Amino acid sequence: MTPEKKHIAIITASPALGSIIALVLEDEEQLHVEQFDNTDTLMAHMRIVPFDLIVMDYNLEQTSAAQLVLNLRRALPNRQFETMVLTSSITPEIKLACKFARIDEVVIKPMSPVFLKERVLSRMQIRHFVQDGLSDQSAPETSDTVLEKDAHPNWGGNVVPLFKSGHPPLAPNQPRHF
Repeated sequence: MTPEKKHIAIITASPALGSIIALVLEDEEQLHVEQFDNTDTLMAHMRIVPFDLIVMDYNLEQTSAAQLVLNLRRALPNRQFETMVLTSSITPEIKLACKFARIDEVVIKPMSPVFLKERVLSRMQIRHFVQDGLSDQSAPETSDTVLEKDAHPNWGGNVVPLFKSGHPPLAPNQPRHF
């Protein structure tokens, strides 16, 4: 039996960051990811589709993540959703605002997209196996949350491997230069 997909909303101040996060998360077949340009669109969409997790920058164009979460919890009191906030620094004011808004997790930027993916999978309690850089679909299912990191000593913390060999594929008759 296939588990139901988890719905993830992404809203960031930078569309490029949002696109990178969406691209990395969309790799997981257990996740359905939607990216939003502004808080009004997210609020309207949340009335129709229940999201399991909202990943957002703390500083958004129109408001803060804490205020957005407070508005969502006030407008949709019966909805259960988790929140993950991305911020470059955590001041006492941000910490207090996040606690008051009941934000579930704060991730300090810059972070590796792979790290963020692991945090999302953990928060959504999705079992994730990595074998040779690919998810193992035949892995046994249990109720425990298990994250197994892909251990590649040549890759730094913020490097996402795009190619299995570490190099882009060559065009025909093109010599490899290192």
